[in-house]
Amino acid sequence: MGMSAEEKSKLLLDYVCCVTKYAGAPYIWGGRGDVIWTPAGLKPHVFGIRVFDCSGLILCGWRDFCGTDRRGSMNAQLLHDNLLELVTRGEEFNEFGALLFYGLSPKRVTHVMLNLGNGLVIEAAGGDETTTGIKAGAFVRVGRNQRKERGFLKAVRLPLDTMLLTP
Repeated sequence: MGMSAEEKSKLLLDYVCCVTKYAGAPYIWGGRGDVIWTPAGLKPHVFGIRVFDCSGLILCGWRDFCGTDRRGSMNAQLLHDNLLELVTRGEEFNEFGALLFYGLSPKRVTHVMLNLGNGLVIEAAGGDETTTGIKAGAFVRVGRNQRKERGFLKAVRLPLDTMLLTP
């Protein structure tokens, strides 16, 4: 027996809350929510500040939502590829709670953000793979989708019921 629309809406809101609580946190490429990437590898952030990149934000919310920690095993490309396996191929959703993927092609995904509806998104942005330290203007932000259609690849509805069952 599947979940009701009301149950799915409640789960979606819970997931969105897990992500939006990180608004304002710094962007650092490779940031997964509790570690900072340095040329020497991963190390605990000495200041206790959670740092994120785009996929790290989405996956940290995933961990907080369902307890499954995939932060060390996925980036935006792998998240895109794996989620496509979890939803019916060809379905596209551009609604509250959908993940919006951007890049050069489906094989070159470079960014992911969470759609909050009415043109608003939450994303870890303002930097790139060269952003390995705190940088002004690079942070988790809630705001208008500045990318809109530029480089847009796909919107995917999160499989919330499956997320809760996946170890």
